[in-house]
Amino acid sequence: MKDAPIFYSFDISKNKFERENLYFPTEYLNSEYFNNEFSYCFDGKNIVISPSHSNDIWITDLSFKSLKISKEAKSDNFRKFLVTGKRPKDMQEALHNKCTNSYYYGIYYDKYKEVYYRVLMPGRDMKINDKNLVNEDTFPKTICIIILDKSLNKIGETCFEDNEFT
Repeated sequence: MKDAPIFYSFDISKNKFERENLYFPTEYLNSEYFNNEFSYCFDGKNIVISPSHSNDIWITDLSFKSLKISKEAKSDNFRKFLVTGKRPKDMQEALHNKCTNSYYYGIYYDKYKEVYYRVLMPGRDMKINDKNLVNEDTFPKTICIIILDKSLNKIGETCFEDNEFT
C-alpha cells in the first residue's frame, strides 16, 4: 500500500488510468487501524477525504500535489476502531468486529449551508453469537452525523438511535 496512490484519474484521450501523486499519510499507513477505505466529497474547491478508521479529515485540491491533514473531526459517540492486523477466525467474528467497532461511513458537503456532514457508524455492544449481527451490519441501529462548518470545525452532532430504516 505504501506505493499505491489514494486517487487515480482517467485520461480519456489516452484511454488509460493515471496515478495521482497523493498517498496515505505515513502515520495512518503505519497505524494499527489502517484501512484503505475512505469517502470523499468535493466542495467546489477542494476534495475533502474522510478515512474510515481515522478521526482526522484530509484535504487536497484538484492538482493532487499535497495532502493536508485537518484538525481532528471526532464524534462524541466514537467507541474504538478495529485493529486491522488481527484476522477474524470466521465470518461470525468478522461481523461481530464490524458491528461493535466504530467507522466513518461518509462525508457530504452542503453547498447551500456551507457545512459538511460526516457520518459515523459508532458500533454497539453485541454478543458474538447474536442472531442480529447480519442485520446490524446491513442496517445499523445507530447512526451519528457530525456537522462541520466550512473550515471543518465541529459545530454539532446528532445520533439517530433505534434506527429502523437505514
